[in-house]
Amino acid sequence: MFPPLLRQFPTQPIHVYKRLLEDGLERNVFIGTGLIDFWCKMGRVERARKVFDEMLKRDVVVWNARIAGLMQEEWVGDAVGLFRRIWDEGMVPNLITLLNVFPTMCRLEDERMCRSIHGFALVEHSSKS
Repeated sequence: MFPPLLRQFPTQPIHVYKRLLEDGLERNVFIGTGLIDFWCKMGRVERARKVFDEMLKRDVVVWNARIAGLMQEEWVGDAVGLFRRIWDEGMVPNLITLLNVFPTMCRLEDERMCRSIHGFALVEHSSKS
């Protein structure tokens, strides 16, 4: 409900955001994911990070939105760090996560990480077919 509303008011997102804060909805996994995506698309990566950090629960979709947003704004080091942090948090990246980080790893010429991602994708994909 709120993410489409935010897109309708691109020049006044802070008003909608304040309402979300008042209602405590920014911590909801669905609303939070939409906000992360929105703030990154607006170039407000730090605000997206704040939403991410304050979320009570994060699923792999939340992580994907955050990583994709960082990649979009070319915060490569932060995106790679967040990708590595997924494992530390006990999450398992899905194929979308891998698609978000693989081009960067190739650009960074991190052959070891590229091979790891490729191997994980093969195992993950073959186990779901």
